Amino acid sequence: MPWMRLLLYWTLPLTVAGTCYVAQSETIRRAVIAVVSQTSQVGCQMLCTADANCQATVLNASGTACVHLGAPVADPATNVCPATATVYVKTETNCGAIPQGRIGDGYTPGECSRPTDVIGDLATDQSSPPCGTPPASQQRIVIDAIQHDGTHITLENYNIGVAVWDAQVGSWYIDLVDTPTRYYFKWAKCVLAPVTPLTPNCACAPLPTEPATAGYSNPSAPVMNTDSCCTSAYTQMSYLRVGDPSTFQSPNRIISCTMGVWMMIRTNAYNAFALSAATCVD
Repeated sequence: MPWMRLLLYWTLPLTVAGTCYVAQSETIRRAVIAVVSQTSQVGCQMLCTADANCQATVLNASGTACVHLGAPVADPATNVCPATATVYVKTETNCGAIPQGRIGDGYTPGECSRPTDVIGDLATDQSSPPCGTPPASQQRIVIDAIQHDGTHITLENYNIGVAVWDAQVGSWYIDLVDTPTRYYFKWAKCVLAPVTPLTPNCACAPLPTEPATAGYSNPSAPVMNTDSCCTSAYTQMSYLRVGDPSTFQSPNRIISCTMGVWMMIRTNAYNAFALSAATCVD
């Protein structure tokens, strides 16, 4: 597992720039600055990296929560713990480069897909889109990723997105390029999303519409699973993850619920975007 590699390869001579974590036993009492739901060391450490006040991490005894620790307590009367604990201390020096893991080895389908829906592995050479450009019969393809807390996340097969190995923490992530957010995961596969949701949790909530933006009029709801998604000339879209809201000509666009996420699929020059809202306008 990635967090095990984090320990096994810590002393390798190859290093990478950035933040990493050193496991050390200590009796230092540190300030608790956050307790978050997380079941893996890698996930715990990624959250700590994003918090400038977090100096170390530890999982609780049951392995269900990540504790973010701050600076050591200054008071000498209370700054020593009664028992030794292993904590992972944040550092930016001598970070060992963790060898690249196999992207799909531990993958198993979640409740929203079946083994027969799996198309194959993501590209690991940073080519895009990560699942390739699919034929017309497979344009409902998505990235089904298992995150470090064991939950699945459905990501778009964005045409300039790439899968990248983070050698600092020993984890893959999807870089959607147009957003600073990295979507870290343990394993992932390219999956052809079922047309009909397999469980209620895999269905999509109604897709919101929005008022027409300046220069457009007559807002109305799009038609799902139909090319074109709007009978009007234009479709106005807000994206869940990438880019600013935009308006495009309606032909050659399908909006469909894919494993719990509304996805806009461009059919003539393939691309896919997760949506937060869509509106037909004139």
